[in-house]
Amino acid sequence: MNTEALQNELGHLLARKIIHYESVSRHGYDRQVHHVRCRMDSGAVDDLVIKIADDSLGYSFYREVLVPCQLSSPTIHGTITLDGELFMVMDFIPHLPTTWHENWRYERAVDWLAMKDKRMSSVCSKGNP
Repeated sequence: MNTEALQNELGHLLARKIIHYESVSRHGYDRQVHHVRCRMDSGAVDDLVIKIADDSLGYSFYREVLVPCQLSSPTIHGTITLDGELFMVMDFIPHLPTTWHENWRYERAVDWLAMKDKRMSSVCSKGNP
């Protein structure tokens, strides 16, 4: 990934000047999900995820369905193009590693999925969010 192009594209998307960024980690089956840390000229530090996208439908779905339904998904700032590839840029959400013996985490996840399904069912029955 071209680091200068990435810094320029992110700065343009976020409408802020990025003075430094570092790649924290790469994830996913093909390692195309990047966790980056950006330091802005204001001194603020943002942790972002840059994820390869096949098309812009994921961002449209976020904007038109997830945001109006208030599903507490990570904020997606938009898309950038690097070396001819489209990437979604979203906030990094700190998370704890999976531990199979802590059932309360799974109960919270199932509760969230049930809430999401209920809201999505309501949206689909009305035809819009």
